Amino acid sequence: MTRIGQTDLFVIRYRLARLDEAALSFIPPAWFMSARNIRDEDVLRWFGSNARPRPAVVEDLRGERFERTLWSEHLGETRRIYFYLPPGYDRSRTYPAVFMADGANAMVLAPLFERLINDGVMAPAVFIGAGSGQEAIVEDRSSLGISDFRAADYLPGYEGAGDRYERHLRFFTEELVAYATREFSITTNPAQRAVTGFSNGGSFSLYAALRRPDVLGISMPLSPSWRPLTDADFSQAPRARFLMAAGLYEIRRHRRASQFAEALRTRGYDVTMETPVMAHDRDQEAAMLARYLPIAFPPTER
Repeated sequence: MTRIGQTDLFVIRYRLARLDEAALSFIPPAWFMSARNIRDEDVLRWFGSNARPRPAVVEDLRGERFERTLWSEHLGETRRIYFYLPPGYDRSRTYPAVFMADGANAMVLAPLFERLINDGVMAPAVFIGAGSGQEAIVEDRSSLGISDFRAADYLPGYEGAGDRYERHLRFFTEELVAYATREFSITTNPAQRAVTGFSNGGSFSLYAALRRPDVLGISMPLSPSWRPLTDADFSQAPRARFLMAAGLYEIRRHRRASQFAEALRTRGYDVTMETPVMAHDRDQEAAMLARYLPIAFPPTER
């Protein structure tokens, strides 16, 4: 950004296509530098005249959200897991499930999930979030010498991580799914179990459903951007369904997500790819989950 004279004002200019449809958010850089906890009200938002409104949320949450820990034999560590149970949760019923990368965000998004359920546009579902990075691990794992645990867990072939991705994938698709199924009446039908994530978490949700469609039959990768797909990424098991998105203003990620979508279509996968007029931020994640969750889990007949 360019400073205006000797003032405390800074400016930057962009020329943006379809600005009338845009939904943009801005967080002052100084808040990142001060390690300040960013609250929703701290975010500056701008909406074009034809932009989609922000998804509606409930004001008073009636469902239950909570945190647990789960020991992973595959990783040799204890992981923090986050849950949201819909209003009227009944253990005698069987529920569809959404497994989320960067799972602490499931707690933030719970009011959105509940609004979709309350409005009758989505079937009641259980949301399970697996935490990411060192903060998701109870033990101190710095001795492993991995600089970025989130990237090591989510991205196959991440430099210096060894087989960390493969072991985390087994934790996620075997240990976590088995635990959620046992504890919270999750369906065993892969077609009613989804995985989603944003950014590197979006890449993980893409690869996870490609490699383990026998466990996760729906994938909602949002802004995925890791390396191109290879033959090793594809399982011979029944194919997952993909609901993908990347923002118009995140050029590199949009290009890579479009390449992913085209590669999947070429192999005969069921793929939906949308381009919200947004940038690389969590508002995009909320907007696209509000769009895709009702498609993945339409309301059931009462």
